[in-house]
Amino acid sequence: MKKFLVLLILLLMACKTVSLEILPGSPTPWLVETIIPTTPILIKTATLQPTQPATVMQPSPATHTTLSPTPPRPTVTQPALASTTTVAVEIIATATPPPPPTSTFTAQEQVVKGLADQAIQALKKGDMQALASLIDPARGVRFSPYAFVHEEDRRYLPNPLKRAFADPQKYLWGYFDGSGLPIEMTFKQYYERFVYDQDFANAELVGVNQSFSQGNTIDNLADFYPGAMFVEYYFPGFDEKYQGMDWEALRLVFQQTVVQNTTPKNQWRLVGIIHDQWTI
Repeated sequence: MKKFLVLLILLLMACKTVSLEILPGSPTPWLVETIIPTTPILIKTATLQPTQPATVMQPSPATHTTLSPTPPRPTVTQPALASTTTVAVEIIATATPPPPPTSTFTAQEQVVKGLADQAIQALKKGDMQALASLIDPARGVRFSPYAFVHEEDRRYLPNPLKRAFADPQKYLWGYFDGSGLPIEMTFKQYYERFVYDQDFANAELVGVNQSFSQGNTIDNLADFYPGAMFVEYYFPGFDEKYQGMDWEALRLVFQQTVVQNTTPKNQWRLVGIIHDQWTI
């Protein structure tokens, strides 16, 4: 009993101020409490609510505050680095590839192609007798060292052409591209430099009224020889290091002319031999 009273007194003393009074005639003291107000203790409690995504409870003005659970940290996914590949591209300026030759010819084109093949074989052999039989007997054949044809380019009639290889005299054939120096050569020298300097009889490309060469010199063939047809013998290049800049072409130009004592009278005759190459 005494132990109980002691524990009770200690408990009350923890919360209030207690005084003991001994009442007369009482064997044991009685507890008479004098309650002195104490400072109230505010106890805040936190109640955990079930997980509710994107819901946050605001604290109320009451003594209890409801807190939302700590949201999980968002998972941040780093963007994968795109793999890149660096490619080195070397641009090499080359001559434009020529278009493929026309595979079908008209009847007139076939005639001209046949005459041109005879002329190219005569040039390959250096047979000026055979070549003279194909040229216009009145106008002869004009030799042009480059694509642009000039009126003053040297011209040969059939008989002088037959003897041209044996002629030791030098003539003015035009002017060198780039330097502008005069092209002064014998017929043989000119032939070896500006006529058959390549094996055009075995050219890689042959076109009728189709030019594969694309140089800087203006090609005035159509203006200078109105109504003409031509056959071009073309090499796209010889040395790989020049990337096609060393192309060469030979054009044989034909015009119709009236030939007496022949059938038909209107015949295609060789009137121009044009050498072409890359120019500055």
